[in-house]
Amino acid sequence: MDPDWWKRFYFIFADANPHNASIKSLLNSPIGTQYYDKITEYFLDNFYPKFCPTCKIQLRKKISTRDYLIRCEKCHYQASRLSYTPLHHFKLPLWIFGYVLDESYKQSPKVVTAAEIVRKTGISYKSALLLKRRIQLFASDQREAFQELLYSKLEQEYKEFRLPEEDEEIHIRGRKPQKPIKSKLTQNAVVQAPKAKDVKKKILQKALKHKTITNADTMVLYSASQRANKGRKRHRSKGLTASIYMSDKLGGKQIGTMVHTIAASNGALILDSVPNQKMNTLGPLFRKSIPDNTAIFTDSGYPWLSVYRNHRMVNHTAHSKDKRHRWARNRWSKDGVHVQYAEGNHRVIKQAFSSYGYIRPEYSQLYLNEFCFYRNLKVFGLEALVTKWREKIGVVEEKVEGEISIGYNRSQLSNRSELEILSGSSAFKLKTIVSNSSHHVRNVKSLYAQENEARDHINFELKKRAYHPPSLSDRKLKSDYTNDSFIERNRNRLSKSKFEALRNAIVENDLFWKSREFKHYKRYSEKKYNHFAKLIWENIPDSVFTTLPYILYKYRIPHSSSYRIIKTWRKYNLIELIEGKHRPYIDISRNYQIKRKFTELPNLLYSSYLTKMRNTTK
Repeated sequence: MDPDWWKRFYFIFADANPHNASIKSLLNSPIGTQYYDKITEYFLDNFYPKFCPTCKIQLRKKISTRDYLIRCEKCHYQASRLSYTPLHHFKLPLWIFGYVLDESYKQSPKVVTAAEIVRKTGISYKSALLLKRRIQLFASDQREAFQELLYSKLEQEYKEFRLPEEDEEIHIRGRKPQKPIKSKLTQNAVVQAPKAKDVKKKILQKALKHKTITNADTMVLYSASQRANKGRKRHRSKGLTASIYMSDKLGGKQIGTMVHTIAASNGALILDSVPNQKMNTLGPLFRKSIPDNTAIFTDSGYPWLSVYRNHRMVNHTAHSKDKRHRWARNRWSKDGVHVQYAEGNHRVIKQAFSSYGYIRPEYSQLYLNEFCFYRNLKVFGLEALVTKWREKIGVVEEKVEGEISIGYNRSQLSNRSELEILSGSSAFKLKTIVSNSSHHVRNVKSLYAQENEARDHINFELKKRAYHPPSLSDRKLKSDYTNDSFIERNRNRLSKSKFEALRNAIVENDLFWKSREFKHYKRYSEKKYNHFAKLIWENIPDSVFTTLPYILYKYRIPHSSSYRIIKTWRKYNLIELIEGKHRPYIDISRNYQIKRKFTELPNLLYSSYLTKMRNTTK
């Protein structure tokens, strides 16, 4: 059997195998390898440069016989241009990396799989998959730079911006009526008043004209079917979380991927692999990428996003007022508020990731970072990325008599890499040096942590940037509902005799969440009450009385649940309560005035059946 049969399987010309395409035999390959060599060199010189420890200039001189080495122009100091970069121990020709990077950028949003790399280049599947990981590692390094670019753009557009509230919008009756139209039948003047939904939509469109609108939503890429759980239905979990975890009796392992999307109207995209949709999980993702005054449109699953005063929600489950129809017509877009930027990206992402077939949750964040990298690179451009990377690592630029000297900022000398500023003008001579300081210039290898000096550098870096799915024990651990941190911060205050009932309630709460005797539906009920309690508590200002009906109306909190929470707080001396006059059948909610006595809220039990259980156990 011919040992070179696989070459003919992938190529019409067998000489096109990249392993045979060395620097001296570039003409044997039908691919223009010189162009892709320049892409790889640009990538290494600008994002992972090396410096001479004695001359303090960037190593640029290439060696014709060894393309992975560079040397100093003055003292001829040699160093590897690939060590401790995403191309660490790269054994293939350098042009292959530039070729795959260029092809992935051109085909975006369509993804380039490892199997497609094998078909186009002829390398083995193991080498193609490792090459894919190297590109994902580089894309993960640039994630923070794109987040800062989006943050600065939104901060500049929404400086001191405020969307009109529903009560502040122009009322229809206050508008000037249109010109009267004479009816053909009565010959009387008929005034046509504009519709309320049209007025609100126009007001919103006028306020957001020439501004970038952001949407947020979640989706599931790969889910665990009922067949994967051996026919078991997951009654205990609800929402999207139920479809990514296996049944608890089968180990509760995460086999699906839940993705949180932040999409902007200008095309910018930020994707995160998340284990759940809780406030503590999704909240920090917003703070990293979106300023406070930005207009954010979401569905009704983000009621806790009130820290953004320009946040608007649309209810996807709104029912129609007409009995002939089940769903309302405006459940996807109401008064100009929609999440179509996020929903449109979901369609593209699902179609693109179907080429992979399946991705393990551990590698989901790497694939998402790669997808976002090509999208954001088309939105912001390569020059903006290089500039932001230069600012991030603290590169200093100085123009001195025909030369541009570029060096480190003294406060950021511990960073791992440095950039050279590219200039198209031939009037200046480019030279990269370290800024004037007595600090010794170390090699790039020594700029890394000691852990990175391990033999398997690529795997070590990939593990740091990978997603770590929670185990069943981690998901069952209810550390957020215990009061260990609250007791430590308020130990002196809780020692007083008037808070004896509060101390007993805290002990009962911790025993409830640490015990396994209670059923899951009882825990779900307590989670619901704790969620309502946090919403009410966070909207009560310090040392000032506030009205309860306004909070209930704003966050759509049930009145019966809120009254039970308020009575529990008054019982344990957490608040001061003033009950105003209540007129039944006129006022829907009771006129409660509330003021806090504590700065933070302890976790308590609010269900009524728990008190009955305490009485029976005594």
